[in-house]
Amino acid sequence: RESIVMFPEGKLVREDGLGVFYPGTAALALKSGAFVLPFGLGVSKGKIVISVGAPFRLDASDPEKGTQILRARISNLL
Repeated sequence: RESIVMFPEGKLVREDGLGVFYPGTAALALKSGAFVLPFGLGVSKGKIVISVGAPFRLDASDPEKGTQILRARISNLL
């Protein structure tokens, strides 16, 4: 089994909250049918906090809708 880590924002976001999500991550997940393990990174009281959600298969009609689903899942973790 192989794994890949992708940041849907395309870069490290240094501000609080989520940045702009791009459709590449959703497109790859939809095309491959692979499971997605959502996680969020944050900083609290000077410590890095990693929140991990349940793995799921992305079920969307196109990458834009898939990107909205990914954003919602990750937002719920933060």
